[in-house]
Amino acid sequence: MPNHIHLLIRQNGPEPISTFIQRLHTAYSMYFNKKHKETGHIFEDRFKAKLVDKDEYLIHLSRYIHLNPAKFVTKLTSYKWSSYPAYIAKVTTDTVDMEFILSYFKRKKDSIQTAIESYRYFVKQTEDETYKIDHLLIDSHGHSPWSSLSSLRGYNSKASPTVRSRGSRTPEIDKKP
Repeated sequence: MPNHIHLLIRQNGPEPISTFIQRLHTAYSMYFNKKHKETGHIFEDRFKAKLVDKDEYLIHLSRYIHLNPAKFVTKLTSYKWSSYPAYIAKVTTDTVDMEFILSYFKRKKDSIQTAIESYRYFVKQTEDETYKIDHLLIDSHGHSPWSSLSSLRGYNSKASPTVRSRGSRTPEIDKKP
């Protein structure tokens, strides 16, 4: 995604996420401007935030974020700015807490590997069930983030994943970690 990022951030303390984002933007702007000998704003617009108040929304949002690079790559694990490889145990990282999302895919007696496989399968399902939560994802302009993804990926959002339009490009999702 050349012009924006998606972050899924959990607020653990009293400091608002907007304060964190302001600090992040300021620090990155200072770094970027110094590195490129520039001045002024580097971000086009203010950040946008959505409250995630439903578990269903949370796990589908995680999937949406991990599928978003499919517009630019054929293999989701090859996009270096994605946390998806960490979620499926391809890489290790200290900056991403995968356990929180993976906990939704793990029963008490399951191993972490079972949760990883379940999450991989969930991501692989892509559009076939996203229409069920469109009401959770519609933005203030009446647009769903799934609409652009489904048209680019060639999926009919209400059809089975085997129904694709001609010329669609589906990202390869690894079978083994």
